[in-house]
Amino acid sequence: MRRDKTPRTLLRQWVAGVLASLAAVVGMAGEPPQDKVPLILKLPMPRFMGTPHNLKGPHLEKPRSGKRPDLAVPAGLTHVALNKPVTASDTAPTLGELSQVTDGDKDGVEGSYVEIGPGKQYFESRSRPSSSSRCQGISS
Repeated sequence: MRRDKTPRTLLRQWVAGVLASLAAVVGMAGEPPQDKVPLILKLPMPRFMGTPHNLKGPHLEKPRSGKRPDLAVPAGLTHVALNKPVTASDTAPTLGELSQVTDGDKDGVEGSYVEIGPGKQYFESRSRPSSSSRCQGISS
């Protein structure tokens, strides 16, 4: 299995897409409400070996110690893509079904993720069929 197609990488890309979608929803709302609450993330249990500790580079952040800071979001924020239909550049995934992209299952075990072909690919889910607002995830 190629490194860029591991379940962990796909899961990270999916979580990043969800967070980007949430940030976009907050940005589309215009003047955000003053009543902000911390975003409660229900992350899956770690299942894979972590990143090696000897990575160095000019573009890497120093490792965080302790709890990550809370992301403040407007009260009542919802996951707009949950269980919505999905289209993708790869209509026949190597593993899994396109509907798994928005099913809410974040586990990293086989049967809980979608593996798509190599190269740049995308997933897209519209919150309403005729809506111009959409959630996109891009993988390379």
